[in-house]
Amino acid sequence: MFKPWKWALLLHEPGHILFNIRKDFFTREFREKILPMLRELALISIRREVTAFLSIWEQNWLKEFISDLYTVATGGSAYTYAFMVEVFESNPSQYVLTYPSLDSRIYVQLNYLKG
Repeated sequence: MFKPWKWALLLHEPGHILFNIRKDFFTREFREKILPMLRELALISIRREVTAFLSIWEQNWLKEFISDLYTVATGGSAYTYAFMVEVFESNPSQYVLTYPSLDSRIYVQLNYLKG
């Protein structure tokens, strides 16, 4: 609370509320538009792993990307800047089951900001 430049990060949490309210819509859009692209990018040799990967996307990562996009739409580049400062010490390409990699989250935000 004593670092106003981090306040933009708080805008991310209402994005989770929005996602939960419109979860069916976002999931349907993901399945129709993003899932085919992800499948196409997957190597044939790892098709079994791709199914698990896509499940992680739908169950966990989609809400993070949607929340990030909501925050950028409401807070602009201030969120992206605060996010990058906050995670600066982290490994940008590392992901966990519940969160996509930081570089992918920043990439999506910057592409949204480019319009």
